Amino acid sequence: MKAIILAGGEGTRLRPLTSGLAKPAVPVMNKPVIIHIIELLKKHGISNIAVTLKYLPLTVKETVNRYFPENKIEFFVENIPLGTAGSVKNCQNFIDEDFLVISGDAMTDVDLSKAIDFHREKNSKITIISKKVQYPSQYGVIIADKENSVIGFREKPSANETEETLVNTGMYIVSPEIMEYCEENKAVDFAKDIFPKLLKNNIKIYSYETKDYWCDVGDTKAYLEANIQLLEQTKERAFVGKNCKVDSTASIKNSIIGDNCVIQEGSMIENSVIWNNTIVEKGTKITGSILCNNVTVMEGSECNEAIVGAHTTLENNVFVKKHTSIWPEIIVLKESIVSGVIKDSFDSKMPVYENDGISAVGNYSPEFTVKIGAAFGTFLGVYTSCLVGHDKDGAASMIASGIKTGLSATSVQVKQCVNSLPVLRWMIRSGLADGGVYVTGGKNSRVKFLDNKGNDLWKNDRKKLLSIYRMGDYSYAPKSAISSEEIMSDAEDFYTSELMKIFKCPHKNLNYLGRHFTQSQKQAIIAYLTVKLYPQAPLFSQAKSMLTVEYISKKYDRYLVKCGNNSGDIMMEMEKLMHIPGVYAQYLMMTDELAFDLAICCLEAEIMKENDHIYDITQLSPPVYSLSQSTINTSNTAEIIKTVKEKYHGEILDGVSAKQNDANIHVTCDDSGHLFNVYVESFSEEYAKEIMDDVMQVVKRKTL
Repeated sequence: MKAIILAGGEGTRLRPLTSGLAKPAVPVMNKPVIIHIIELLKKHGISNIAVTLKYLPLTVKETVNRYFPENKIEFFVENIPLGTAGSVKNCQNFIDEDFLVISGDAMTDVDLSKAIDFHREKNSKITIISKKVQYPSQYGVIIADKENSVIGFREKPSANETEETLVNTGMYIVSPEIMEYCEENKAVDFAKDIFPKLLKNNIKIYSYETKDYWCDVGDTKAYLEANIQLLEQTKERAFVGKNCKVDSTASIKNSIIGDNCVIQEGSMIENSVIWNNTIVEKGTKITGSILCNNVTVMEGSECNEAIVGAHTTLENNVFVKKHTSIWPEIIVLKESIVSGVIKDSFDSKMPVYENDGISAVGNYSPEFTVKIGAAFGTFLGVYTSCLVGHDKDGAASMIASGIKTGLSATSVQVKQCVNSLPVLRWMIRSGLADGGVYVTGGKNSRVKFLDNKGNDLWKNDRKKLLSIYRMGDYSYAPKSAISSEEIMSDAEDFYTSELMKIFKCPHKNLNYLGRHFTQSQKQAIIAYLTVKLYPQAPLFSQAKSMLTVEYISKKYDRYLVKCGNNSGDIMMEMEKLMHIPGVYAQYLMMTDELAFDLAICCLEAEIMKENDHIYDITQLSPPVYSLSQSTINTSNTAEIIKTVKEKYHGEILDGVSAKQNDANIHVTCDDSGHLFNVYVESFSEEYAKEIMDDVMQVVKRKTL
């Protein structure tokens, strides 16, 4: 007898295991499913075999040829999906006698010889190999009489629709004439199309009930169970493949390890399946999980009932939550906590809070937007309110919509705002909301979160927000606590009137309006105006760019408040001194272009009044040469900070800030700990380059 193995299915319910591998090539007990099937056929004397292919056919061909290089097995590839019967029809030239049809993606040890004998004894034209199962609603149910003649079918009935437990295993013994009921080059299924036609034409279908092992490896849960069941039959504690290096202190229980794997000291693997060429570093814990080929699980990481796709790396101390599926070729950054379906590396990354918010570049999936909204809603607290605005970019609008959903889900009253970011800040400061979100689009797309004063979040609040997101610890509210969205009116005119009261400009110098200034020139203008208009106000500056403000503060003997680099940190320092006249005006000049333009109108009047003999505002401070470079951190962050601080006699301020003659040095690490940024400022371009080279040598030497 011949056999046709159906191996064309995509195995969508097995993904990510089948993302780059056909379902029949997936290993069970360290051997591909289709190889188990071919060995079963050969055990029962069937060596004339054909295989039907559709999805990733090369992966099946290579698998079969690797295990049976001397055997002639025919392959038939479908250009379009043909169904179970259509696939067999596609092998028409192979069929010249009764043949066995068997699925290439199910595990079984059914006694095929007995089934074939039954078929012949009954003189049957087609025999279904069937089996009684506990949960028949997942399969096609067979209704047979006492003579094992099939009288009806129920295709995947619900649990309360059938009392039958005999199901179709997808294994058939077929006479060639049956295939006359199947049209060529069309999608035709045995169960849905051929069997009803046969019954209608009074052609008997027989059911051969087997009590042998059979498992449809249909999804990842069934796949894991099939492996564990087969391992239990061996009476072994674990299965370890060829050329593996397993440390004596590693614990492997009830698990299958593939070939060429490395299991380091102190690792614990339980009830799991690990494919070939995978590295499990020391101190890791893998429980109830499936790890595909070429996975690296770095020190201290943990997988709990998860699926990890091929060529994926879990960096140090990653925690993969239950029911998580990580697609192939993903890098999960160290200390991340991941859950859900991770199809892209960005999905697995913790958002990094940069100076102007959380980046939304390439990250605008519905899952991200809703989760980050729920995290901020949890941060704000129950029954609070939040203003949400965005610019005119379409992606920004979509991101804002997802964030509003997440906010509402945590009982936060969402207030839709059509105003600009500065107006939104002013509305919050005026008491119209407990916080805010503003989304910008374009190449520098950002999600900016605002506290109850309209300020960007300072470092402690940023950590708290990201911790909520990281842990997934959202305070979702019952439906009764969710409020409808409120649309806020345009407040631009009210805000502008407020600015006009603050920046009273008797001298209307419009020559400077719309003029482009460098960052250091803008800093000099804001510092100079603050000094001239507000005698009591201190000056504020970020640690990485304070040379200009420092120059103005010394020239006019004004106190300088040195702040962290994030906008939220400088706002927090300003908030502490907001009661001093002029601090709010300085805040506005820093955060709003309109306020800065209005301040410019006051500038020349102050210069003339004080007789400063400055004929161009760009001469308020000498030109500043600013340089910045970055380097990847692979070492101990604290040691690098300590080394830089000691070498340049610096102070700890959002990194290290140091003075070197007429140059300022600032070395800082980003929130992820993966990137060191070096900033150098000087009034001399040549000296700035010299200092930058020196600092980079120190930092790079320590990061290697």
